[in-house]
Amino acid sequence: RILEASRLFRLTGETRYAVWAASQIDLYAENYLRWPMQTREGKSRMFAQALDEATAIARLVPAVRLLRDHAGAERVSRWKERLFYPIVDNLRASDVGLNNISLWHAAAMTEVGLLFADEPLVREGLDGSKGIRTILKTGVTADFIWFEGSLGYQTYILRALSPLFIEASLLGRGAELRRE
Repeated sequence: RILEASRLFRLTGETRYAVWAASQIDLYAENYLRWPMQTREGKSRMFAQALDEATAIARLVPAVRLLRDHAGAERVSRWKERLFYPIVDNLRASDVGLNNISLWHAAAMTEVGLLFADEPLVREGLDGSKGIRTILKTGVTADFIWFEGSLGYQTYILRALSPLFIEASLLGRGAELRRE
């Protein structure tokens, strides 16, 4: 609901939506490092597995982009240091092999890098050893089919990448991802 409230704020200008959405991000940022580490499938604190945190990033990044001016630089910096970067650290440490989950992790890291203009993080998410380009080079067949095979996975891969493509485009960096 954070993203929906952020969008409502931007569409209507009613600050009550921004206040609520920002307070929810505050809650996550203030408590993230207090929650126990989950290690069932990668590393995670907010959910049971790292994949869930990566998919949450796809909703939290645009929310912060929409709230940034309202929230102010200090608050956004707190979100970055106490929520987003710790999530990135967990995604980075979650070695799940080559699969759709690793693509979600790399896309989430890249989105965070774009949001905070952290070029080394963008480069890691795109070009690192567990980055999007490495994963796609290995995971996509010559027929442009994701190697895990089912049509459901084809859709899931697109769902992993489309939030990244949108954010990159909104930030004027869409051309960098044209091949992907």
